[in-house]
Amino acid sequence: MFKRRTSLASLAVLIIVLSLVMGFLVVADEVGAGTGDESLYEYYITSDDAGATTYGYAWVGQTFTTGAEIPHTVSMVRVKLYRVGSPGLLTAYIFETTGSLPTGLPLAEGILNADGISNGTGGGWYFIDLDEGVYLDTDTEYALVLEVQGGDSGNATYWRYDNGNGYADGQCVITEDGGGTWGNMGANDMMFEIWGHLGVRVLGVNVFSDFIETGDQLYVFYYQVIVGDSYMIQNPINYFNTKLLVSTTLKAQMKLPSWDLMPGSFYLNEASALEWAGNLTLVEISGITGTDFAGDTANYTLVASDWIGSDLELLDDWVFATARYMEDYYGETLIVSMEGRYLLNDEGSTIFARGIPGLVEYRPDIFGAGTLPGLPSDEEFTTDYQDTLEDQFGETGLASFASLAELTGTSTALIGGLFWMSIVLLAVYVVGGAVGNFGVGILIAPPMVFVGSLLGLIPLVYVILPIFLVLVYMTAKFTWWRA
Repeated sequence: MFKRRTSLASLAVLIIVLSLVMGFLVVADEVGAGTGDESLYEYYITSDDAGATTYGYAWVGQTFTTGAEIPHTVSMVRVKLYRVGSPGLLTAYIFETTGSLPTGLPLAEGILNADGISNGTGGGWYFIDLDEGVYLDTDTEYALVLEVQGGDSGNATYWRYDNGNGYADGQCVITEDGGGTWGNMGANDMMFEIWGHLGVRVLGVNVFSDFIETGDQLYVFYYQVIVGDSYMIQNPINYFNTKLLVSTTLKAQMKLPSWDLMPGSFYLNEASALEWAGNLTLVEISGITGTDFAGDTANYTLVASDWIGSDLELLDDWVFATARYMEDYYGETLIVSMEGRYLLNDEGSTIFARGIPGLVEYRPDIFGAGTLPGLPSDEEFTTDYQDTLEDQFGETGLASFASLAELTGTSTALIGGLFWMSIVLLAVYVVGGAVGNFGVGILIAPPMVFVGSLLGLIPLVYVILPIFLVLVYMTAKFTWWRA
């Protein structure tokens, strides 16, 4: 008898626990499932007075317009719904628009089991996680569309809406043939929220000690800064700063070196090093005062596990883990396997050498790029050639060199070196020809390029030197020698 009562009591406890868990899951689905680090962007959430039905080929959507400066992702949506019967699975889609109507294939989609939503006509709010976070362009109209594929008039969802035309940046759209043709209900606006994250993020920070000298600190992080297309072709140093702070006290600052997803770093020598594992240490990216991005800020506050210590092999691990993340993001290869170990390839070497100054000199074993005689190595290209090319030709020109290197299966350094070699040859050839002797230019140019590259001179210097020598030669020939 005692065992039976014990079994019945255990069963009762199990039923209660399961009931609580199921109740929690239902509540979480209604009021906050999947929020993570997302923020709310476009929305319309007031004055709903009716519901638009969705089942079979009858779909309902709402267009919305993004802001004008910094893009954001859409990783989940929230809609106000109720049901009749058992509609089954509801799918939410994000579409681009043409003429304020959905067009093309969905950019992202997510599924909600509509059998579990409210059956009261007042409805309830429900989050729907999308299958991937998609960046939405700035100042652009998109459409959020709901579909219940297997429903009918007795098994459908109703999306609550306001028929007073209260949302100025979009409208309700409908289709009766599963997206073949679309129309709009201009006076109606659906209850919706668009959730995602801003295109400015600091994604993680690690701190290493004894990088160059005992007691110093190297702060490495990776970030993402995406802005509108008109800004992406401009220099980011004019728009954003990266800062190392303790609470609100600035400890180090530099201009943002590159757009999009990239690694970055701060180095503090022993005298400047911060309290190890100190509270309220953070890395921040913020828009520069006086620009369109003033007030746009993202930061990351370090936790205890971010303070790594002096084991620099863990720094190598951080580099490769970040490179893998970037490979997935860009769809480009940054790491190669050689002789049983991983190395950064040419592109990976350029990215990380630029993002973490000193990494080439103090962690050389993770770099796999080779060096050609008379031309700079990839590391030298990163610090000298790339800066020079970018200053003179901008990011678009630099990207052209990188694209040509990828097309030819060579390195950006080689393309840069050959480019300057061609400029030197052309320049001295023209100068020599202008004074009646082409050959002297051709003879002088290659040695000057070779010597200049060995001395680490910037290319413009040894473009000018051969021209100067040609002019000296011609002056001597037509003055002193003639005399």
